[in-house]
Amino acid sequence: MKPKIRKRREKRISKSLLVNISEGGCEELGLTSNISKNGLFIAAPEIFPDRQEISVWIAVGNEIFQVRGEIRWSIKSAEATTGYMAGGMGIKLKEAPPEYRRYVQNLRLPGKGKKESPREAGFPGRKPNNGGVTCQRK
Repeated sequence: MKPKIRKRREKRISKSLLVNISEGGCEELGLTSNISKNGLFIAAPEIFPDRQEISVWIAVGNEIFQVRGEIRWSIKSAEATTGYMAGGMGIKLKEAPPEYRRYVQNLRLPGKGKKESPREAGFPGRKPNNGGVTCQRK
């Protein structure tokens, strides 16, 4: 018997935003492919385990929104062997500031929302983690 697949309540909006993912002292940069008020999909060089709770910092213009969520599913990329993007993760948001939810709502309204590249969004870039040492998971 196949498990019942639950449909999303919110329609996802295609949006590429640079994000910083943090889990258990490890940090990784990623790129959203779609977002909603209650979830997002992030492509990243490293995939975190399903059901793992994570913090995500999302850079939009001069603002950075911190959200918390749980990885509900993940997928490996066929290009994972190139070392660029290992795949992506579907995140269900558990906590998000009202400003983030208003930002997403404004994207859904016709004529609203400006398309920005991560560079235009003003994301400061990645800092070396522990002198460039890769984080080890248990």
